[in-house]
Amino acid sequence: MSEPKRIIDATIEELKHELLQEIKQELANLVKKIKPKPQTVWLTRDEASERLGVTKQTLHNWNVSGKLMAHKQGGVVRYKLADVQSFYK
Repeated sequence: MSEPKRIIDATIEELKHELLQEIKQELANLVKKIKPKPQTVWLTRDEASERLGVTKQTLHNWNVSGKLMAHKQGGVVRYKLADVQSFYK
């Protein structure tokens, strides 16, 4: 275990500055730990086909060929919004 810092002959302003730096560092560490992860937005086959301007059969063909990945959730086919948005980029 490391020795705690000892501040001798420091002014009040220097002590305030040192304390503020320590608090900022601790807050930054906490924010990293609790930062929420972005939520995945899912689209139905109807929503995905409408956004892409294609039929549901085309979506199925793209899934089979690996062009656009579909995911089954409880027996229902879904597409990630991010995948659909980046498909034509």
